[in-house]
Amino acid sequence: MSKKSQVPPAPGGTRGHPPDPAGLPPSQPVRPPAEVDVSPRASALISLAEHAAGRLSYAVRAVPDQEALVYSLLLRDVLSSARLSGHTVSPIETWKAALIAHHPRGAGGRARADVDAATGDDPLSRFVRAARLLADEIAEGEPADAALLGRVSAVLTGHEPGSTGDGLRRTESVLTAGPDGPPYARATPPDQLPSALAAWDEWLAGPFEGPRLARIAVGHAVLELNQPYPVANGHVTRLFTTAELVRRGLVDVPVLSLSPWLDDHGEEYHRRLLRVAEHGEWSAWVEFFARGVQEQALATIELIHAQAELREELARSVSGPPSLRKVLDALPTAPVTSIQALVDLHGLYERTAAQITRDLERQGTLRALVERPFRIFVCDRAMDVLSLQRAAVTEHVRDAFRPPADPPSTAPPEETTP
Repeated sequence: MSKKSQVPPAPGGTRGHPPDPAGLPPSQPVRPPAEVDVSPRASALISLAEHAAGRLSYAVRAVPDQEALVYSLLLRDVLSSARLSGHTVSPIETWKAALIAHHPRGAGGRARADVDAATGDDPLSRFVRAARLLADEIAEGEPADAALLGRVSAVLTGHEPGSTGDGLRRTESVLTAGPDGPPYARATPPDQLPSALAAWDEWLAGPFEGPRLARIAVGHAVLELNQPYPVANGHVTRLFTTAELVRRGLVDVPVLSLSPWLDDHGEEYHRRLLRVAEHGEWSAWVEFFARGVQEQALATIELIHAQAELREELARSVSGPPSLRKVLDALPTAPVTSIQALVDLHGLYERTAAQITRDLERQGTLRALVERPFRIFVCDRAMDVLSLQRAAVTEHVRDAFRPPADPPSTAPPEETTP
């Protein structure tokens, strides 16, 4: 969900407009409940979602390079981040920009090395830096409290962490369905944000009566509805959700991002949030959220399996020395590469890396994208697997909650005249 407020255009394209609250009722801060009375249906969906998340963690353990998988999914989230900000960018362009940011002159740094070295004025770099800041702090045991989320928001808007004070929004804001969608609800008034964030910190540190997934669902809704920061609230909320799924132990590493699923269910997402804000329908929201976690976890498992199959196909189709096998194994999770990236990632000599790219280009496994500032290659098959993957639709699960069909008739068939 995006927002419009009385702020100048933010770096990276999040647009600022004076809100148009005509016809929208006044809002109150959305405070997280200490417990949620989940329905039996919601409880069943939570169980299915947690089971799917566990299966995903198991599948990740079989991936040769888990760091590369995490980074590839992070870059996929950049596409969702761009859409939230009103931008359109292709997956290949995203990967190419990331590679150039890491290797501005074709040398230095690992292919996935310290993103903080990338230019802070680049929206791609800001999003990756913010995601890594939050993931690193969560890994160190820090809670996603108002202070940490404020630092994440600062990075997303091109500032140094902690350089914007409390970082809270100072102007009125409304919630919109997409970057250009009409406003449908007011966000929390700015003078009530400090108390709302204090309540957030207290809730985050306190006990919660209910499943851990329900707690994460509540946190997501509270952040999105309160819109505490001047810009990038949708990004902060999604990053929080990915990090909390790790912090609460549903997955081992940050590979379960709901961004693709939320992009596909945007209309229902906004409608469910509005029902929470206006009527406190938390159980229905938890149902929706749990369904998203389950379907996206299953989709990511399918992605991992598809990447493993591609890895095997590449190994069968091309023969060569162990150095070539290293490169082929990495392509499904790192589909855009360069000679210097191969040197840094696999410890190859530059001459060896150059020869491998020539051989793979000649065989059709790699395709040259650009020649300057240095040659960049893409494995189109790997990019297709990564970028075309969508969230699974678990119809068999939904069938379990539908009313039973009419039983078949036991009446004898009517006689027909020959």
